[in-house]
Amino acid sequence: MYQYDIIVKYSDDKEYQESILKACNMSKEMDYNKQQIIINDIYNSIKDNEVWCNILDKVSEKHLFKKDKKLGIILLFSYDYFDKFHKCISDFKKNNSTEKVNKIL
Repeated sequence: MYQYDIIVKYSDDKEYQESILKACNMSKEMDYNKQQIIINDIYNSIKDNEVWCNILDKVSEKHLFKKDKKLGIILLFSYDYFDKFHKCISDFKKNNSTEKVNKIL
């Protein structure tokens, strides 16, 4: 289960990897099956929200030159976006707020 309550902050690859593991509730190494379940759960919780759908499309289009929401959610777990994404998804989960989502990009 995704850990919405943790603080995600990193300045290098090692800290980023530690943040991903902590957020995905994994101890020392990535369990890709578990990570896929978490990504699918988060995707399913935001896929019907217009603001989130817009961001997912924009992220995938920016990097892959096509709109693809499922690829967009995966990209939000990348180094460039994860810290901002985590704050926004946590706020959405706790407060149903999308106020900060557009600041991801």
